[in-house]
Amino acid sequence: MKKTAMILALAAAGVVEAPLVFGSTPTTDDGTVQVGKVSKVSKAAAEAKKHAPLKAPYSEHVISKKTIRNASSMANAQTILAREPSINASSAGPNGVRSTITFRAFNSGQFSETFDGIPLNGAFNGGATNQASERNAVPLTLNDISSINIYNGINNPSVNSYNSLGGTINYRPRQPSHKFGGSVGIGYGSFGTFHWDALINTGSLDGFRSLFAYNRQTSNGWLANDGDQNTNYYYAGVMPYNQDQSKVYAYVIVNRNVGYTPHSVPLALINQYGYNYNWPLNYSYSSQTDTELTAILGDKSLLNSFTLLNAKVYAQNNNYHRTSYTNPAYDQSASQPYYLPNQSTGYPFWLSYPVPPTYVPANVFGSTHYGTDYHLYEEIRNTLGFQPYLRFALPHNTVTVGGNVNYSMEALRQIEWVGGRMLWSSRALNRS
Repeated sequence: MKKTAMILALAAAGVVEAPLVFGSTPTTDDGTVQVGKVSKVSKAAAEAKKHAPLKAPYSEHVISKKTIRNASSMANAQTILAREPSINASSAGPNGVRSTITFRAFNSGQFSETFDGIPLNGAFNGGATNQASERNAVPLTLNDISSINIYNGINNPSVNSYNSLGGTINYRPRQPSHKFGGSVGIGYGSFGTFHWDALINTGSLDGFRSLFAYNRQTSNGWLANDGDQNTNYYYAGVMPYNQDQSKVYAYVIVNRNVGYTPHSVPLALINQYGYNYNWPLNYSYSSQTDTELTAILGDKSLLNSFTLLNAKVYAQNNNYHRTSYTNPAYDQSASQPYYLPNQSTGYPFWLSYPVPPTYVPANVFGSTHYGTDYHLYEEIRNTLGFQPYLRFALPHNTVTVGGNVNYSMEALRQIEWVGGRMLWSSRALNRS
């Protein structure tokens, strides 16, 4: 099943705030002008102060670089958000597997998650992680982030993305250092948890700076039979020009997660076997692999003393595979009262198709259940996008005009199979 979509979002914000001055005028990190001490305030300055413009009001929280660097090695980009008001986030498995997040009572897909302003939300499924049963879909980790901005509600359009009804969460990229250096870390913890990471900064090479970071985390999981491995690669590069007034920049994230899905189990079994009980692998399992790529190439140019242009192109790819198995010997019955995840079916529904596959499981295995005990689900999604904005530093206002346009295509496949042999597949019409 292939789907295509084009999403066009435009934003124009006339934000009333203190004047933003580019060029040689000294400014702080947030763009406001630094004002030195003066011994006497002129009458004109005092009069101007009475009519000083107000900043646009909207609620914002920041998770700092220090907080991220000092977080637990098993924290992830979703659970760290729970530090802030109105956010609840948890993961049912290690390394961000089966993460659940609500933001001001909105669930994933009803608020925006972005990386350097680029939307991480799926164009078709809405959410950024654990969407459409992609239980180990992990677009980024704390290895890739310098800080996080959290904007509550529908607010300043210059920070919004699509699906931003509840608000916007923007992950800011980790930046390369001006100085050469590196680090290596290693750690071990409960539940067979092991991690190691390595980082190297090239420093400034004729102005060009690069950061390479690697992070790998493995864990047996706090539930039985839900071990997981996550490998993350990150690159950031910055090339300044125009006397450091402009820059070309690039960010690349590749994240690969491989493991078993932690499933819900009846309370009676937890009371009987303990809090960490999960279905034995000879009963039922879901083995899954997810690889996600996010790549950004941008140019931030100072056109003149009051106009800044920031334009970026980006590409995203998500490749998800899940193989599920449930042993028909343990299907729900009088002796086994619980319905198992991905339990096989007793009805070969595909035989009712206009042109049905020739496979009849009962003829091969003597039972439809034994002919539908494996299931393969795949989803591959590609996105290309362009996001420009212009910022004008006017005498009494800063005005930002910009937009985002992207094209996404998604392909789905579901297959019943036995012993590696494909038995039937489903297709649906394209959607645009």
